[in-house]
Amino acid sequence: MNSVSTRPALDSLVSPVADHLRTGELPIGGSIVHERSGGRGPLLRMPYGDASTVIVKVWLQRRLRDRLKRFLGISNAQREWHTHCHLHAAGARLPEPFGYCASTAGKVGFEMVVVEDLGALINGLIYLKQCLRDGDEVAASQFERDVIDTTASLVRNGVLDIDNKLNNFGVTSDGRVFRLDIECARRWRRSSLPHDLYGAMIGRLVSSHAFACQPSLGRTELFALALRKRLDPPARVLTRARGEIEDVLQRQKDASGIDSQLSLPW
Repeated sequence: MNSVSTRPALDSLVSPVADHLRTGELPIGGSIVHERSGGRGPLLRMPYGDASTVIVKVWLQRRLRDRLKRFLGISNAQREWHTHCHLHAAGARLPEPFGYCASTAGKVGFEMVVVEDLGALINGLIYLKQCLRDGDEVAASQFERDVIDTTASLVRNGVLDIDNKLNNFGVTSDGRVFRLDIECARRWRRSSLPHDLYGAMIGRLVSSHAFACQPSLGRTELFALALRKRLDPPARVLTRARGEIEDVLQRQKDASGIDSQLSLPW
């Protein structure tokens, strides 16, 4: 077993996580937050310390390739841990990272990343829909500003994430906005970010905003304008973003018949 932690005794979580993977049992106070698709491993809420809980994201290592990636230090869990720590240290709105641990005991090894438990969260896309439905312009505008601020923080720190969509933002009961699940994020240590990935990242974020605002997309056009002004990306990035948005909306039309027309401010 190898581990990195910013909190004492995080290794004590390995045994109950292993027990859950083997038997399905959880300790008192533990619960399954989400079962990730493809048998990749669960997202758990686990008791930690005297009266607190933490969130534990688990990656199962069933294949030799998974174990090799961990050995080389390039597994998805390790990438997420390092990127999460990098962004949190830079002031991005993410839960506080507590630790990374890998265990090779048992028939199936696993890796896990442990982060701060923010409590019950509302999916960002659903939150914006609720704000618009309830006519809460103050909350909706603040949420949009926080999403743009967080996206700008990722880009400023050399991180691009194709999954930077409203679905992967969470809102706490007191209205704080956090970016969640950065497994797909990649850090680039060069001055120029790859245009294709950068544009796709912008396109998917704007598309997810459109899904929250349909059928009226005037608000999404204003959101896209504010995002463009804040990021100030190269023209090639915006061209790629336009293509991504058009592809997403076309797929929606083909699947459900919803024909959303979005006039982009670029």
